[in-house]
Amino acid sequence: MITIPKEGKEYRLCLKKSEMQEFSTYDGIVDFTQKSMRLDGIVQYKRYSLKNGKLNGLLSSPVYVGKSNISMSFP
Repeated sequence: MITIPKEGKEYRLCLKKSEMQEFSTYDGIVDFTQKSMRLDGIVQYKRYSLKNGKLNGLLSSPVYVGKSNISMSFP
Protein backbone atom coordinates (compact mmCIF):
# COMPACT_ATOMS: atom_id res chain seq x y z
CA MET A 1 0.00 0.00 0.00
CA ILE A 2 1.48 3.33 -1.06
CA THR A 3 -0.06 6.52 0.34
CA ILE A 4 0.78 10.21 0.13
CA PRO A 5 0.30 12.26 3.33
CA LYS A 6 -1.71 15.50 3.25
CA GLU A 7 1.49 17.56 3.31
CA GLY A 8 2.75 15.75 0.19
CA LYS A 9 2.36 17.02 -3.37
CA GLU A 10 0.70 15.30 -6.30
CA TYR A 11 2.58 12.01 -6.69
CA ARG A 12 3.09 10.34 -10.07
CA LEU A 13 3.56 6.60 -9.62
CA CYS A 14 4.38 4.35 -12.57
CA LEU A 15 3.51 0.65 -12.74
CA LYS A 16 5.97 -0.87 -15.24
CA LYS A 17 4.72 -4.15 -16.71
CA SER A 18 6.86 -4.44 -19.84
CA GLU A 19 10.65 -4.44 -20.36
CA MET A 20 10.16 -2.11 -23.35
CA GLN A 21 8.57 0.71 -21.33
CA GLU A 22 10.78 3.70 -20.47
CA PHE A 23 9.79 6.14 -17.73
CA SER A 24 11.70 9.18 -16.48
CA THR A 25 9.19 11.82 -15.36
CA TYR A 26 7.61 9.89 -12.49
CA ASP A 27 8.11 10.31 -8.74
CA GLY A 28 8.14 6.57 -8.15
CA ILE A 29 8.13 3.33 -10.10
CA VAL A 30 6.96 -0.18 -9.30
CA ASP A 31 8.80 -2.38 -11.79
CA PHE A 32 7.07 -5.75 -12.09
CA THR A 33 9.62 -6.92 -14.69
CA GLN A 34 12.60 -6.46 -12.33
CA LYS A 35 10.60 -7.07 -9.14
CA SER A 36 11.80 -3.76 -7.69
CA MET A 37 10.44 -0.42 -6.54
CA ARG A 38 11.85 3.12 -6.32
CA LEU A 39 10.06 5.79 -4.30
CA ASP A 40 11.13 9.46 -4.27
CA GLY A 41 9.89 12.25 -2.04
CA ILE A 42 7.05 12.35 0.49
CA VAL A 43 5.43 8.94 0.40
CA GLN A 44 4.53 6.16 2.83
CA TYR A 45 4.83 2.48 1.94
CA LYS A 46 3.06 -0.12 4.08
CA ARG A 47 2.71 -3.83 3.58
CA TYR A 48 0.74 -6.65 5.10
CA SER A 49 2.71 -9.04 7.27
CA LEU A 50 3.21 -12.55 5.94
CA LYS A 51 3.90 -15.79 7.79
CA ASN A 52 5.05 -18.82 5.80
CA GLY A 53 4.11 -16.98 2.60
CA LYS A 54 0.52 -16.37 3.73
CA LEU A 55 -1.27 -13.26 4.97
CA ASN A 56 -0.80 -13.07 8.76
CA GLY A 57 -3.44 -10.42 9.49
CA LEU A 58 -5.42 -7.58 8.03
CA LEU A 59 -3.29 -4.81 9.56
CA SER A 60 -0.50 -3.32 7.49
CA SER A 61 2.71 -2.02 9.01
CA PRO A 62 4.94 0.83 7.77
CA VAL A 63 8.01 -0.27 5.83
CA TYR A 64 9.19 3.14 4.60
CA VAL A 65 8.30 6.79 5.23
CA GLY A 66 10.00 9.21 2.83
CA LYS A 67 10.81 12.87 3.33
CA SER A 68 10.86 15.49 0.57
CA ASN A 69 14.56 15.02 -0.23
CA ILE A 70 14.81 11.21 0.14
CA SER A 71 14.83 8.43 -2.45
CA MET A 72 14.59 4.72 -1.63
CA SER A 73 14.91 1.58 -3.74
CA PHE A 74 13.62 -1.86 -2.79
CA PRO A 75 15.08 -4.88 -4.59
